[in-house]
Amino acid sequence: FDRRDADVSVIWNPSGATRLEARLSSTQVDYDQDPARDISGATGSLTWDFAPTGRTNFTTTLFRDTGAAATFQQLGTAGGGSLADSSQLSTGLRFGVNYALTAKIAATVNLGYQNRDYAGSLGGSEDITNLGLGLNWEATRAVTVGCSIAQENRDSTTPLSFSYRATTTLCTARVLLR
Repeated sequence: FDRRDADVSVIWNPSGATRLEARLSSTQVDYDQDPARDISGATGSLTWDFAPTGRTNFTTTLFRDTGAAATFQQLGTAGGGSLADSSQLSTGLRFGVNYALTAKIAATVNLGYQNRDYAGSLGGSEDITNLGLGLNWEATRAVTVGCSIAQENRDSTTPLSFSYRATTTLCTARVLLR
């Protein structure tokens, strides 16, 4: 496929507690093998970060993009579900809260909804909702460990996937060499 985008991005910090990031794109995607999947139109995202206190941070993201690009909207979230997205167009909303329980322990909660539209020879759509909870412990400046649990529900009308409900757990350890 060939993809062309013209992007306009804005980052605005109206106060010390608020940050807004917006991207508006004119997107053109042309597929050689399945022209029914072609896209021509507006895509983009809007993210609002709000930190009312030094311990609490809220992040809300609204996005509309091609499936491959929407995949990156899910990275980095505790308990954030599906990573692969081969849909023609994805529209979603993600909300997360990070709360510092102590100076070294942080709790996270993430909620998400995503609609994936499939075009072309198979068609259909998916609606995905997820909820994730996590804890991270910064043992030292260089070592962080954490665990999360997530519930994901997918309703599918495309033959490319199936409906399911899954609970996942993830534990990580990070060692940073400085």
